[in-house]
Amino acid sequence: MIILLHGRRGSGKTTLAQMLVKYNNYVHIELSQYLLSIKNQTEYKDMILRNYVEFIEKTKGSTYLINILAKELVNQYNENENIVISGIRHIEEIIHIRKNIPNKRVISLYIVSSIFKRILRILKRNNRNSMRQFLIEEYYSIKWGDYKVKKQAIKISNNKTIEKTYGDISYYT
Repeated sequence: MIILLHGRRGSGKTTLAQMLVKYNNYVHIELSQYLLSIKNQTEYKDMILRNYVEFIEKTKGSTYLINILAKELVNQYNENENIVISGIRHIEEIIHIRKNIPNKRVISLYIVSSIFKRILRILKRNNRNSMRQFLIEEYYSIKWGDYKVKKQAIKISNNKTIEKTYGDISYYT
């Protein structure tokens, strides 16, 4: 099984993925870290990750990078291994993974949380850059919305304790 976790910054995607690893022996792939490792193997290693991803998607297509991951999932992991991927960014990635990994059940979970809770989580990280990115992403998500991704996923609320949210996710695993 593959679980795709997506949601806005600070919604709890990585924390929930870590719980799936701890309690259910899932393999966790943090998409931004995976993309960073790809970038660092190219001549663009000095480029900011966001700029690199935008450049690759414009020049090679929106599913080019996720296709590399899909091939690796097929080649590296057996059918019995459960995988959780956190940080899915757009609908094309969800569709591409579902289509190109036919031997695994793929569940897409959209993690939602109030803006207040997300701000508190980001402040706990004590990272100025994270807060700046949060504000930029909030601006664009309000401007353009993320309704297409929501239509491809099961909505999970993370406005309660992380343990209760994990219990909600466990229902689908």
